[in-house]
Formats: sequence, C-alpha cells, structure tokens
Amino acid sequence: MNPSTTLLGAGMLAAILPMSVAFLRQRSRFLQAGILTSATASMIFLFLLLKVLESGATSRFVPWVQLLVVSTTPLLLAGYLLTAGLGRERPEESIRYLRRTFALLGMVGIGFLFFLKHPSFLSRIEWTNDSASVRFGALGKAYLSYLLIGMVFIGYNLESTYRTASSAFRQPLRAPFLALFALLGYLTYILTLAILYSRIDTQKLVVTAVPFMLVDLLLAYGLVRGSLTDRGAPVSRSVVYSSFTALSAGLYVFAIGAVAQLSNFTHWSPDQVVTLTLIFLSVLVAVLFFVSNRFQRQVRRFIDRNFYVNRYDYRAQWSRVTEALDAVQSREEVFTATAALLNEVFIADGYGNRRVMVYDADTGAYKRHWGAYGKKPDDKASNDRTFDGPGTAQFNTPHGIRVSNDGLVYVGDRRNNRIQVFQTDGTYVKEGYVQRSTIAEGGTTFDLTFSPDKQQQFIYVPDLVNKKVQIVSRDTLEVIGFFGGYGGRGFGEFFHIHSISSDSKGNIYIGESFGQRVYRWTYKGM
Repeated sequence: MNPSTTLLGAGMLAAILPMSVAFLRQRSRFLQAGILTSATASMIFLFLLLKVLESGATSRFVPWVQLLVVSTTPLLLAGYLLTAGLGRERPEESIRYLRRTFALLGMVGIGFLFFLKHPSFLSRIEWTNDSASVRFGALGKAYLSYLLIGMVFIGYNLESTYRTASSAFRQPLRAPFLALFALLGYLTYILTLAILYSRIDTQKLVVTAVPFMLVDLLLAYGLVRGSLTDRGAPVSRSVVYSSFTALSAGLYVFAIGAVAQLSNFTHWSPDQVVTLTLIFLSVLVAVLFFVSNRFQRQVRRFIDRNFYVNRYDYRAQWSRVTEALDAVQSREEVFTATAALLNEVFIADGYGNRRVMVYDADTGAYKRHWGAYGKKPDDKASNDRTFDGPGTAQFNTPHGIRVSNDGLVYVGDRRNNRIQVFQTDGTYVKEGYVQRSTIAEGGTTFDLTFSPDKQQQFIYVPDLVNKKVQIVSRDTLEVIGFFGGYGGRGFGEFFHIHSISSDSKGNIYIGESFGQRVYRWTYKGM
C-alpha cells in the first residue's frame, strides 16, 4: 500500500467520526443534516480520488475522473450547508434564510455538469508519472471559477458566525473554524493553479485528505464535548460589516487574473511572475511602513476594525440586562433592577496597586477587579517600562478611568503611556498608546474624558510630561491632534496638568495639581 492510498484511506475513516457523533449529540436536524452530508460528500470525494489512482492507465480511468469532477458540486453544497448552521444559535433559521443562495449554487453547478463531456470542459485526461493529469478548456475553467466563488460563500458563513459569537463561545469555535479555513485555503490554492495552468494533477488533490481529516477530528471532538451544540452565535440575518473573507478573496482572484495577463505579456512563467511580484510588494510595503506614518495608521486602522473592534461583546451586555430583569413583575421593580444594574463605581487603583476596582455605588460592597489585559494584577511585578514592541503585562499607575456611552471602560495607564479598553466585566478589548516614546517618569495618560457627541468620537487626555492635551480617536485609539504644548504659569500654559472633564457644550476643564489652577477651554467647533 503506497502513501497516497494510506492517506486517502485515513481520510475516509476520519469522516466516519463526525457522522457517528452527529447521531449522539443531535441539537438540530438541520445541523445534523449538514454534518452528515458534508462528511459523506468528503468521503465520496476521497473514495473517487482513490479509485482514480487505483485504476491507473486502464479503460476505467476516464469514467472515474469524470465522477470525481461531478462529486465536487455536492461537496461544495454540503460545505455550504454545514457552515450555514455550524456554531449558530438557530441553525434551522440560518439555513432557511440562506436557502436561495444554496439553491442558486446548486443550479449553477448542475448546469455546468450537464456539459461535462463537452471538449471545452475536460479537454484532455491522461495518465503520467503515476498520476492523473486533467486538462480544462474554457468551460472547465469557468466551472473552477464557480467552485472558487462557492468557497468564498463558505468562508463568509464561517466569518459571520465567528464575528457574532460571544467571547465565551469563540474559544471552542476557534480550532474547527481554523481547520475549515485551512481546508478552504488549500482548495483555493489548487483551483487557482488549475485556472492558471489549465490543469490539475491528482497528486495535489491527495494532500486534501490531511485538512479533511483535521476538520473531521475537530468537529467530532467539539460535538462530543457539546461545545459546538450546547451554545450558538445568534446569526439569523445578514451581518453588516466589511467582510475580510470577501475582501481577501476578491484581492486574491484579482491577483491571479493579473498574474495570468502578465505571464502572457512578458512570456514568463506564472511562478516567475508571482515570485517577482511578491518580492516587489514586500519591499514596497516594508519601505512604506517604516517611512510613512500615515501608512502605519492605515494598517493599524484596518487591523483594528477587522480583527479587534468586535471584541466588544454587546450580547454579553444584553445578557446581563436580561438576567437582571428576568424576575421583575412591576414597573417599580424594573426601575429598581435597572438602577442596581447600572449603579457601579469604577476606580483606577494605581498608587501602590495595579488594578481596576468595581464597587456597588450604594453599599460600597466590593464586586470585582482586574489588571492589565483583563488578567490578574501582580502588585509586586517590576516597574520596568517598554517603549516599543509588546506592552507590559501589568498596569503601571492606572490613573484615569471613564465609562463610555456604549458600556466600555477606558483606563489611563499613566506610566505605560497607554489607554486600555475593557468591557464592564473586565474583558480586555484593545489598547492604544499616547506618545509612547515619552521616557519621563510621570507618563502621558494622567486622566481622560470624552467629547460630548453621542458617539463620543474623541478622547481628551491631559499629558503632564509633554504639557499638552492629546486628542485621541476613540475608534482607533490614535493621537490625531493636541492643544497646549507650552509649560509655565502664564495664560494658555500648562503647569502639571492632572485631571480633565468636559461639559455638554464641548468645553473642556483642566485641573493642575502644583499649578493650583482650573482651566476652561471653550469649544469653537471642528
């Protein structure tokens, strides 16, 4: 038995695991159908690939290849069905909502397969070097493009589920979803090579058994533990956000088309074009990143919006409200329960300690606390500061704290020159630095307050060391401006600015500790 046969056999055996477990851990008949059909479709695909390799250069060789091509449409549809329900709170509702896309993918795939024996679909099938080589004509390359688009839809399903899952549920989703994305990535690589070179060698398809096995094992493990069935992400309608999957796929397809055109124009091989293009783009990005501050800000903004902004878990906040109001039976009880829910005091405990403390506003009873990045604080840790690279693991004089209108807690970590953002339960969201290169002991983030607009677009930060009030974008936590900048006791000069607040008209009030003054800066507009 050669390695390819062993690998494909192992892949088929692995597909049995999620099929078996689906009967034991049934949460929804729709989800069960998705798991069974996807596992069955992958098993059939690997079985037909095995038969292609076993048939060799015989008369049975071509029909097995044709059946292998036919099996790709059910495999795509099964993957779409699985990802439409996997990890979702109401999979049946999600699948019903996506049924039109599912039907459209099915009809287009079946329409293509009607022309399977047309010369422009499979232009030539041959056996060379113990491997089948399938060459595609214009119609066949259109079919490969259809499969590529279908996988973008599958990736979009996975992304929308993960983005809308609660913080607690993302952890069990992470491993199987990464395995599914790895499988999609490898299949995308195979399809784009086939579009570029108009051919596929079956030996490259054999490797797909590895990500298939990984997906099956992780799905089975998640189903056995119940982590994929006992909870779910509440995705039942279109999720409005800029899809990283769609953007990446679009750029990738555009790049493949550009490579094909450049290859024809220069008479270089696609490999040479890809290699030179990657070298050129890598050098260009490196130069821009190190030379252009604006480019750095754009990169940070893109990463923040696509990967970090959704760390704020609005469902967790709604769950707290629902639980608090669950047993109320009168209007008065609603008011009492709501007041109790919101009646908390947040304290930046930074003189001698390194934590955020939360107390009941009426009774003064301790409720909870946390340190930097939402972790356990260590008051005995080193006070060493870092001015580049990863941030320090502990607060270093947390000195200012505010809660925004959307329920996020902003902490001014003074001597670390940074602002960290948390949910009210202490879950870490993101961080940003305010003139991180400032080495003076005082630090830069003494206090903070928000602009009075509904979105609270700006954060005003009194920077004692640099003698200015820094204006920070609340969206990206980047410094976008300042006022002041002159030290002294004269008019418009700052002397040890220490605290800050703002009123409903946008006016800003600044308190000095050693200067013994209170400033009022009048808002004049943007």
